[in-house]
Amino acid sequence: MKAGYPYYVIKELADRKNKYKLKNMGIALICEYFKNIGIDVAKPDTHITRMLGKNILGFSNKEEATLKEAVEYIKKIAEKNNISQIEVDVLLWLYCADGYGEICTKNDPKCNKCVIKNYCNKNKPNIA
Repeated sequence: MKAGYPYYVIKELADRKNKYKLKNMGIALICEYFKNIGIDVAKPDTHITRMLGKNILGFSNKEEATLKEAVEYIKKIAEKNNISQIEVDVLLWLYCADGYGEICTKNDPKCNKCVIKNYCNKNKPNIA
């Protein structure tokens, strides 16, 4: 099996140059589809990539984690905590989404209510 599976398969299905490209679907939607058919993979949407980026949890050195980084980091978090990637994905998404947890929202984060703020880079001084 190819290294990076299922990300490799997801990337191939999202590649417009590939004859097996799924119409009107990018990586995030293909991941959501895979989740819905029982494949344990995260959907790296805007909430997830932002939260994993350098300004919040710092898994990536970019402001937002790339889609590939998000999938890989969530897989590592899931393995380390012995839970599914889908569980990690849903927990992070709920934490960020307007109308749900609304703790780590983009425009109005509730850092004072955050139970993981000790792991967050948002309010740490920038030592450069």
